[in-house]
Amino acid sequence: MMRNWKNVIGIEALLAAVLATAPALAAAPEDPPKPDKVDKVLEKLKDLDTKLGALETIKRDIASLQAELKLLQQNTTGEIKDLKDRNDKLEARLKELEGQLNQIAKTRIANFPPAGATGRVRLRNSFTRPARVIINERSYPLEPGQSADISNLPVGALSYEVIVDGWGIVQPRTTVMLLAESLRTIEIYSR
Repeated sequence: MMRNWKNVIGIEALLAAVLATAPALAAAPEDPPKPDKVDKVLEKLKDLDTKLGALETIKRDIASLQAELKLLQQNTTGEIKDLKDRNDKLEARLKELEGQLNQIAKTRIANFPPAGATGRVRLRNSFTRPARVIINERSYPLEPGQSADISNLPVGALSYEVIVDGWGIVQPRTTVMLLAESLRTIEIYSR
């Protein structure tokens, strides 16, 4: 039974606490707000409205910029693809030209003789007078009917002229190509 009394006393104490605080909760509302406070609130609302409008403008600007950026990316992507295609074509052409150059290099004929290569010249005087043949600024005298072989002449350009005693220059200075391991004949005869 003691237990029941404790419950009854606890419930009565709780009820008394609720009733004691009830008038405080049901108290009259505060005085109506003063006009100064209302004006300040209205100003803040207008300021928030202005800021909200600015945010909407910024939002539209961002959307516009995103659309422009997307277009630029598409254009740039197309241009990059074009550049890559062009680069691929140039690389293919370069490889083709390298192949052609390698083929030419395999079959190339040099315009200059190998270093140290020599040739020979045979001189023959079929004329009735003594003659001189000047080969590369060096004179070779020949008696009538005489022949001479000149060896170890450098291959390449060979200049010569023929002078016959009593006749003067019968062959003006001439330049010919002397090939390696070849024999070139210069004959002096009556014309």
